Amino acid sequence: MEYWASTTGPCERVALRVSAVRSVAGGESPSDVAQRLGITRQTLNTWMAKHRTGGMEALANRPRGRRLISGGDSELGHEALGGM
Repeated sequence: MEYWASTTGPCERVALRVSAVRSVAGGESPSDVAQRLGITRQTLNTWMAKHRTGGMEALANRPRGRRLISGGDSELGHEALGGM
């Protein structure tokens, strides 16, 4: 768990995913890679599946959270709440 816990930025997390996938592709067992990096095998399997379907680009960070609503859409939300 030493590396995963110490990564703080998005670039480090992408590098971790790439490193994990390359280790497994290079012949290291998924269990050993997961244990060494302090991640679950399920997480590693998810990264491997993303890599299989989309290549290294699929391991990049994706936007998280809710979409921002532009100023013009705020009236629509106000009407949906019954004009409150």
